[in-house]
Amino acid sequence: MVYFAPDRAKAVNLDRRMRQRLADSLRHVLEQSGDALEVDQGATGQLMAYLEAGPVSPRAFALYYEIVAAITENDLSSAAGGFRRLMALPHSSESDAAVMSILSWSPGVSAEQDCYARFFSFDDDTPIKLLPPPADLAEAYRLQILEVLGWLKMADPELASEIGVVSHTVLLALDSTEAGYFEFGGSASFMLWGALLLNPSNSHDRLFVAERIVHESAHALLFGYCADGPLLLNPSSERHASPLRDDPRPLDGIFHATFVTARMHYAVEHLLMRGLLASDEIPLARERLAKHRQRFADGLAVLDKYADLTETGAAVLAATRQYMDGAEFRA
Repeated sequence: MVYFAPDRAKAVNLDRRMRQRLADSLRHVLEQSGDALEVDQGATGQLMAYLEAGPVSPRAFALYYEIVAAITENDLSSAAGGFRRLMALPHSSESDAAVMSILSWSPGVSAEQDCYARFFSFDDDTPIKLLPPPADLAEAYRLQILEVLGWLKMADPELASEIGVVSHTVLLALDSTEAGYFEFGGSASFMLWGALLLNPSNSHDRLFVAERIVHESAHALLFGYCADGPLLLNPSSERHASPLRDDPRPLDGIFHATFVTARMHYAVEHLLMRGLLASDEIPLARERLAKHRQRFADGLAVLDKYADLTETGAAVLAATRQYMDGAEFRA
């Protein structure tokens, strides 16, 4: 597998594997539950075929976790309701997935959006509170996202295509400044495969927006690599300095930060190499390349010293290191 370089075929295979694992996990839940869940068997067969056929809503993955949580609490009625909601999801196609869906967060408007809000804020380490963005801000950011994706496509078509596969649904929401909540620029979640959260109140310079999309999509890509197991074996209680966060982070988070920093370097480098930057963007791009290189080095030093990598984790890190060692623009 090509672990670092953007590759649409790789992303399609990861998406297929994630959907297959979801279908297999749901089959296991049904088998273990026997007749305790009053679910239409004919409809479940159609559901599995749907999950295995092509791209699906990120909500399908979240509903699986809701079903498992309900069963764990012996709430079989809620679990059966989760299956019924899964079966009721609108079916998409390859052509649907090729068009990025960009939603503006508004609480209570749809079950889909409420579901996204729950699972983007699932991490107890970084609790977030979503706030609805003003309509004009959301629309301006939506248009800018589409413009930036076209820009990235000119820089590297494989990068833009890969992003479209692993991040085909975007939720726009503002963060909260209330005490106890984490301020965010964006987020991705293993439990919402295919979805990204972006904050439209952040900088609207197009280089920043490009980096943010690449950053969060790189997290999503790593989640795809984790479908069959973790990237490293260190316990989550083990914390070290992170290149992208002020607080000490688990080594899994540092691995993510190191990889996404290299991916942002890749995107900026290719925009610069292809001559796609305005004259006033070139100095800024070089500054950001230098920043990304330093942060990558910081993260790599921690991983080299402390990380207990799995075979997949070692392969991903080796490919990332190889790219950064050979990168054309170093400062």
